[in-house]
Amino acid sequence: MSFFVIYSKVRAIQAQKNKKELEYDLESLDSIMREFREISDENNINITFVALRRTNTEDHLQFEIFKNVTEKYSFNFIDTAPEFKEDKKNYWIYRFDHHPNAEANKIFAEAIYKQIEL
Repeated sequence: MSFFVIYSKVRAIQAQKNKKELEYDLESLDSIMREFREISDENNINITFVALRRTNTEDHLQFEIFKNVTEKYSFNFIDTAPEFKEDKKNYWIYRFDHHPNAEANKIFAEAIYKQIEL
């Protein structure tokens, strides 16, 4: 299961709450992470979460909350933001579609590879 899937589930729960709140449903997030920890321990596998961010400010509050929970459960965590050296550059497909372009995807891949290669 990917960060995006977890993020989407938690965001769906959050959407049901007051729309002005900028926080996760922390109980649900903690429960999901606890389940991942159990799966990891039972099967003797490492789980790594990757934050596909292009800047250090992108989704900052949600990022910090998620990072703290992954640390609480001792998961590996990769943040791709430090690999994006040009803050002002547009790394998206089109100005109305902020999905990452080919260059951004290459940077994501290299950032992940560097961390898992260690």
